[in-house]
Amino acid sequence: MEIDAHGSFNCSKAVFDKYMKDHGGSIVNITATLHHRGVPLQTHAGSAKAAIDAMTRHLAVEWGQHGIRINCVAPGPIDDTEGMRRLGGAQLKQQTGSMDALTRTIPAGRLGTKEDIANGALYLVSPAGSFVTGTNLIVDGGHWLTQNTTVVLGRL
Repeated sequence: MEIDAHGSFNCSKAVFDKYMKDHGGSIVNITATLHHRGVPLQTHAGSAKAAIDAMTRHLAVEWGQHGIRINCVAPGPIDDTEGMRRLGGAQLKQQTGSMDALTRTIPAGRLGTKEDIANGALYLVSPAGSFVTGTNLIVDGGHWLTQNTTVVLGRL
């Protein structure tokens, strides 16, 4: 909660007070999809990410009058990232020799890239996203729609 929820709020509040209150702008918070479905062993992270989503919606309403748009990007399984390593990607690759088992659960048929996330954020801050505020853009190739948590439950 300290890093995710409080950190996101403190950063947003600081940029609001120092600049955006008078000049407007766009804020993009990074969240996840852990709270859209229950995920074993992720209560702490899912709760923090739910707080960021709620904060984003509330601030979009509160700060909209200042010309500020605030949104979230929720990355899915992104290849070659610390999150992937920490959430079992390295272990899966070591055990099976590839990421194929995970890739098969993603409707888009591949792991995401850092560029995919950057493109989502770029859309939200660009003129193309100028009428989007208070939303969570899920950039995960559809993974959250098919994610199987029963596999993890069997290991508890």
